[in-house]
Amino acid sequence: MNNHIMIDLEALSTLPNALILSIGAVKFNPFDDDEGACPNGTVTLPTFYSRVDIESQGDEFDVSEPTMEWWAKQEEHIKEEAFNSKERVPLAEALKGLYKFCSGVDHYWANGSTFDYPILEHAHKACGRGFKWMYWQVKDSRTMMKMSHAEAPNKWKHHALYDCFNQIVGLQRAFKELNITDVKK
Repeated sequence: MNNHIMIDLEALSTLPNALILSIGAVKFNPFDDDEGACPNGTVTLPTFYSRVDIESQGDEFDVSEPTMEWWAKQEEHIKEEAFNSKERVPLAEALKGLYKFCSGVDHYWANGSTFDYPILEHAHKACGRGFKWMYWQVKDSRTMMKMSHAEAPNKWKHHALYDCFNQIVGLQRAFKELNITDVKK
């Protein structure tokens, strides 16, 4: 039942052509209770995480001043994770890894429907690549949480992989509160 995936990005803009800093994805079952699936900061569910090389994204990717100002106000460890140069890969390589990781997925979640997936779709097109999801497969965890009054934990902030985990736990809480027992393809 791990045919659901939560995807999160850290980026330098809120526009669909935003420059991407990192991509996180976690496969999960929305009917489980994965609150304990991140002991000591290690997500035990199937994960994908990639820091993206900024130089590989070109001039068509947006960097906005308000977003840069927002990043400047974050705690030092958050900025270090987002901006350090360690283990960055070209955008096309990160997207190829995400594409492979999405095999077998039927339901694509994000915390909102107008940020992560439009940015990823632009990035795929800019790299001449296709993406795995169809528009009807993309779902919004934030709306589910608001409808149920469930909340996501906020242990780790502004890290694409840990944001996925927090959103998964919030979504699972929402499913439980709303008594959702099935998600149709």
